Amino acid sequence: MLRPVILFFSIILAVVAGAQPLSFVFERVTTEQGLSTGGVASIGQDKYGYIWIGTNNGLNRFDGYQVKVYEHIHADSTSVLPSQARSILSDSEGRLWVGFLHGLMEYDFSKDRFVQYHKNKIGGVYEMVETGSHQLFIATGKGLIKLNTATGEALEYGKEPSKSSLLGSRIRDMVRFRDTLMILSEKGLVLFNTYTEKASLVQLPAGVDTERLSRIAADPVTGEVWLAYGTIPDKIFSTDILFRHVKAYNDLTFAVSGLPNAVTDMMIDGHGRLWVASAINGIALFDENTGKFRSAVNNPFLPNSIVSNNIYRIFEDRQGYMWLGSSA
Repeated sequence: MLRPVILFFSIILAVVAGAQPLSFVFERVTTEQGLSTGGVASIGQDKYGYIWIGTNNGLNRFDGYQVKVYEHIHADSTSVLPSQARSILSDSEGRLWVGFLHGLMEYDFSKDRFVQYHKNKIGGVYEMVETGSHQLFIATGKGLIKLNTATGEALEYGKEPSKSSLLGSRIRDMVRFRDTLMILSEKGLVLFNTYTEKASLVQLPAGVDTERLSRIAADPVTGEVWLAYGTIPDKIFSTDILFRHVKAYNDLTFAVSGLPNAVTDMMIDGHGRLWVASAINGIALFDENTGKFRSAVNNPFLPNSIVSNNIYRIFEDRQGYMWLGSSA
């Protein structure tokens, strides 16, 4: 059985010169604090500051001291769905949305229960992005869905004849840059303008396996885009917002152990820095001064080092703390 671990840390030395390693102070939240079992799949923060953690066996709320677990209860439609929580989003109005492999739910703060939306329309949820007032875009296994959070109406782009067929494929990851959603699907990298609702397929350079793009991050200020692709070992490259100039990075293709590595998550933090989580090489921070990635991996001789090299999720809370989801 996987033993979930949530790590959160403050950065002591985020970007350093020379060959000095990264230095962090880690704190852990585990089953000892009540965290449900199973690998951590998602992390989010609600309007009150509580941290929500999705595992294979439940949804957890951490108040800084202890964990409250929400589990599926048979015949109780207000309990969480019986599947992994893959995405957690607190929108601009403070409403908390949780995307499961079997659907979408909203948490009712006043009644401490959950409400499911469009049971027969919204299936597996992989990512959610808010783009404007009452607009929630949902990446699913069947394509892109737009939910009007004010009316509850949902639009399935893959089933609309007038919409692009590019939006009807399984979506692996999705980020927002201004008015555009950057979507990774089986078709490749798709740009979707949320105002015009027009979609276009990006022609990436030869050698990039567009069908195996897995993770994406975009700098909200500069528009620099980072992409991971491959089938273990994964590769990483960056490009400008117009996708004209591409630079490949091989720093994380293989782990410190020499084994092929897989990228599990990517994000740009509040300071514009790129973080990468991986399956067997911990986390890495891109150092703009050297143009290299600096990794933090487990050291069994250092009790405060990262507890596992298998990190699935990275999340930055409103206070600037970084949260890592692991399964070790």
